[in-house]
Amino acid sequence: MSTPTTNNRPPATSGDQLGGQVRFGLLDVHVRLQLRDDPANATGVARSALSDDRRIIYIALYQSHLLVNRGLQRSDIVTIRFLVGLALSEFCAFWRGTCDGAAVARALKKLAGFQPHEPAWGSGFASRLAICEPMRIVDGLPIFSHSPQSGPFDLFTFALEGRTPSDIRNWQVRSDEAEASGQYRNHLPGPSRSRL
Repeated sequence: MSTPTTNNRPPATSGDQLGGQVRFGLLDVHVRLQLRDDPANATGVARSALSDDRRIIYIALYQSHLLVNRGLQRSDIVTIRFLVGLALSEFCAFWRGTCDGAAVARALKKLAGFQPHEPAWGSGFASRLAICEPMRIVDGLPIFSHSPQSGPFDLFTFALEGRTPSDIRNWQVRSDEAEASGQYRNHLPGPSRSRL
């Protein structure tokens, strides 16, 4: 069995696979926010991580960027929510060529109220994410002041049909022990699949 190469990255090695099989199941993805002081041209960025067998999307908003700084100082909740949504939208665009990236996009589109056939990208996707119910948690974070707390803050968790090994490099389980720890809910039986 072969897995497709994604974003010019090689497919997962056989050491990351259970018996050479790609499995699918419902997985939780945790979204976290952290404010950073790093100088950056971007307002923020979303990155994947695996911590304690949890798939995480870390969103970093850069306080040195004018839009982020003013939004925090003026307690502009809508702007900060939009920038978080924009980082998630860019995450989806970057990983769109992977099975797990496409699953993240489908799950976030559903949260944002898009129909399955409806296209979602860029500022339109970010705007709809900004006003979705799970983003209300941003309103109460201790980040809106002249000296905000940096976090990290847990924003929300969503479920998706993901694969192991993940085709998002930072979500690849590194050992069979981690796989056996119960990362899956409701394993979907069936033959190994290389694409959705």
